[in-house]
Amino acid sequence: MTARRVQGVAALVALFALAAAPSAAGAAGSQGSAGSQVSRLSIDGAQDLYHGYTRVYGEAVGRVDGSERINGLPAEGVRYRAPFELIAGSRADSRLLLVEAENRGSPLLLNALADGSVAGAPATAAYPSSVSDFLHDEHVAYARVAWQTVISPDVPGDAQGVGEAIVRDFGLELSDRFRRRALVGVSQGAFFVDTFLAEGFNRRGRGGPQAYGRALTVDGNGNWLAINRLPHTFLQNPYLRPDGRPLTYEQMLHRPGNDPKLVDVANLTDFYRLRAGLTGAEPLPAGVRRYDWPSPHQSFAPALVFGAFNCNDGVQIPLNPLRYTPYLRGLVHGMARGQLPASQRFRLGRSPESSPNFNGLPTVDVPVPKYSGAGQPLGGVRFPEQTQPLGRLRPAALSPAVTTSSFAVCGNSGGFQPLAPEAIAERSSKAEWLREYDRRLHALQARGYLRRTDLQGMLGAARADYEAALAGTLGS
Repeated sequence: MTARRVQGVAALVALFALAAAPSAAGAAGSQGSAGSQVSRLSIDGAQDLYHGYTRVYGEAVGRVDGSERINGLPAEGVRYRAPFELIAGSRADSRLLLVEAENRGSPLLLNALADGSVAGAPATAAYPSSVSDFLHDEHVAYARVAWQTVISPDVPGDAQGVGEAIVRDFGLELSDRFRRRALVGVSQGAFFVDTFLAEGFNRRGRGGPQAYGRALTVDGNGNWLAINRLPHTFLQNPYLRPDGRPLTYEQMLHRPGNDPKLVDVANLTDFYRLRAGLTGAEPLPAGVRRYDWPSPHQSFAPALVFGAFNCNDGVQIPLNPLRYTPYLRGLVHGMARGQLPASQRFRLGRSPESSPNFNGLPTVDVPVPKYSGAGQPLGGVRFPEQTQPLGRLRPAALSPAVTTSSFAVCGNSGGFQPLAPEAIAERSSKAEWLREYDRRLHALQARGYLRRTDLQGMLGAARADYEAALAGTLGS
């Protein structure tokens, strides 16, 4: 370890008091589960990043008390060592700590914010130094701790709610140094956040402090995991029930003084695979913001979508090319400042006919978006690509759009019907199209949906899309 790295680690340890002694929150305990706490954060290694940021990783060491409301929990409780990491600067002015609920053990939300591709556990993940660029710009810190059975080895397969207690107590352990904390997740991580809130894990016992004052779910939309009490008689499994109905916001958030402020994002494909229309139509409770985006849940390469996954029976078609990562950065920017834009939801119509591209529920009307004559969903956050489209977003989700397993993800990708190149060129020149695109970007930024620093990069990506559309390769 270099001298500079030793100094960076020493400063971070001193700043965040990652000592062997229990934190103030852990030592204080609370009624009903006083023995549950992270007793220490053991640091195994570190990495210097840009802008004075340091990443430390190791294990959260603690205990879940046997009195917790966790199905299958032994009377004596569970002791655990859970992999964790923390990325923060040496200064103490962080506006917000993002604690990510991992997706299959990987930091998908951090990747989306930092345009990264990091995978795996903190001890083995390879981070570029630039991962701290966004965190530094927004004065934000980041952390994650493993919650999923097998990935967190001490979480029992028959008492997977232990992972919820670990995530709660990890947030409380960091509460002395990070006053504002948000629990965040993408896809499976978002389903975990929904489950965590619905099962009341945001506070340890009665009268204790909140673990998280804010939450952000991307592709959550009320979907939940069968890891504790919600599945009732079903076997525990860290994924969706194929016939599970999403929870309403009131079912997730019904504990005043305990529940965080929630930001929930639905991508277009979520209405067809994850039944997002069931939460998209209900009134929003106070403290909830909902944003519907025309982008897909996932953007895998065509070779993976039509090859390994065999989506659309292996028949390759163009894919929905819209990108949501700048809009996600805009939301975190707003969360860090307490200045979120207004909710924007799709205009919904009735459930479509049964088809391989739609994952409905028997006897339940599952609404999906209404569409314009140009093949664009109505309402929601209006990306510039929708107001001057280069094609139709059809089919909205690829087949089979099912949730039968964590590997059945075809419905997370959407299709695209490109306009003929001559029709695009006839409608406007590239310069005219880009001027209008730029104007709409600035309008979205002025309303709080985008960061100013992302606009130039988005305009460059739009230029490449227009040229690909003229070449007939957009979405391929």
